[in-house]
Amino acid sequence: MQELVFVERLAKLLMMSLNHRLNVVKFNELKRNFGFPDDYLIRIVPKYPEMFRIVNHSGRRSAMEIELMSWKPDLAVSAIEMKARKQDCEPCFSCSLPSTWLKSWERFHAFNSTPYISPYLDPKDLVEGSMEIEKRTISLIYTVLLREGYNGSELIDKDPLVVVKDKFGELMQEGLHEYNQRHYLMNLEKKNKGTILVRPEKRKNRSTEMSEHDDQGGDLGGIFDPEERKRFYKVLFDDGAP
Repeated sequence: MQELVFVERLAKLLMMSLNHRLNVVKFNELKRNFGFPDDYLIRIVPKYPEMFRIVNHSGRRSAMEIELMSWKPDLAVSAIEMKARKQDCEPCFSCSLPSTWLKSWERFHAFNSTPYISPYLDPKDLVEGSMEIEKRTISLIYTVLLREGYNGSELIDKDPLVVVKDKFGELMQEGLHEYNQRHYLMNLEKKNKGTILVRPEKRKNRSTEMSEHDDQGGDLGGIFDPEERKRFYKVLFDDGAP
């Protein structure tokens, strides 16, 4: 399932590219932005010879290209065109700007008043520097960079990988919440147990101190023993003591 997503995505990118080719070296710099695995060139491309092929007319490694072998009309539909079909209207761009930006809105409406140019249209059929070229460039940016299609700030057609990523994010959040709850309960239980054991521990320390004093008293001739203290004081203060 995921492999077919990559096949369709690569086909769409090639259909929008000049001469329906992509330089491998240049594309490799962006492959992760489009979600492609590192081994797409040896695992996916050769598996679909009816769709892709590798060409290299100069023999240099930097000149290697992926070429589209078959045009798929059902894939050559942008998110804007798909939305227009569902709403039975002409395709056009949407824009989210503050209502106070009057001049920007005027320029946008003027730009949007001309017919929509699909990013899949061959640019060779358009005049360089014309409004059509500019609109195709905007369509290309909108489709490639915002490839899921947006209605304002809301996704209107989520990419399957985005759906998987969102689901994974939800699971991670649930797992993190559960971990935090368990960690909190464990700390609370340890704290409660520590409170109960405080007094016995202090008593134990006192008995330990007494035993240490007793040991020290033994070393000093039993000075901490009551009877020994009496004899000690008598020797110190009674001149007639033996």
